[in-house]
Amino acid sequence: MSTPQKKLPLSAKLSYGLGGYAEHNLNNTINMMANPILNVTLGVSPALVGIVLAAPRFWDAFTDPIMGGVSDRWNSKYGRRKPFIFIGGMLSAMFFVIMWMMPRGMSEMQYFSYFLITSLLFYTCFTVFGVPYYALGFEMSSDYGERTEIQTYRSIFSFISGFAVQWMFWLIQRDVFSDSLEGMRWVAGGSSLIIVGCIILTVLYCTERTQDPVSQKKYSIMSSFVTTLSCRPFLLIIGVIVAVLFGILLVMQMALYINIWPCP
Repeated sequence: MSTPQKKLPLSAKLSYGLGGYAEHNLNNTINMMANPILNVTLGVSPALVGIVLAAPRFWDAFTDPIMGGVSDRWNSKYGRRKPFIFIGGMLSAMFFVIMWMMPRGMSEMQYFSYFLITSLLFYTCFTVFGVPYYALGFEMSSDYGERTEIQTYRSIFSFISGFAVQWMFWLIQRDVFSDSLEGMRWVAGGSSLIIVGCIILTVLYCTERTQDPVSQKKYSIMSSFVTTLSCRPFLLIIGVIVAVLFGILLVMQMALYINIWPCP
């Protein structure tokens, strides 16, 4: 009979939750603030903004599985998740600031190209951080109830981040800034400092269980996709998630314009 695992300390669960704040804030701030900055402030076409927001999602479809495989096979004295969480998190915070530092006076296509390139760099680093972070949450404990509790802490801090993100548009319009672009640069810088602090605490206090190396049959990425897409219950769940996210993101983008220019 296996020995029951010792319960995780509260500090480990809270620190994992702080990582959820960083993950949510990094990902959703871009979706929330791209249109106010690129379209409203800099005059970039909404169609181009849509492309620049969609392109990283297709990029993620390739980088996420690759990052998962790399992290699963990684072996170091610091663990197989934490090194990537730290490095990816620091780089994500850096590019999160850089992407709003586009020079003034550029053409529409130059703004589009700048944001597209920095977005792809950001989301590549975000994959290095996010994929191992999610995996760590399910590996911190072997107890089903405790794993659920760990995810609850992540959800709570993600909700707090969601509330904070909603105030960013208000913050960047304060009179202390010359315009929304300058405001976004300062707000992004302040947010990145909070995010860096959250990631450092996650790495320091989260418990990463030692995984015994096991012999597993290797599957190609293509065969994995085929097997996954043949699972009907999985496809139904994905369909529901896509529908929900589509509605959330549609409202998120359209609500901005309705608030700025309300219908008569």
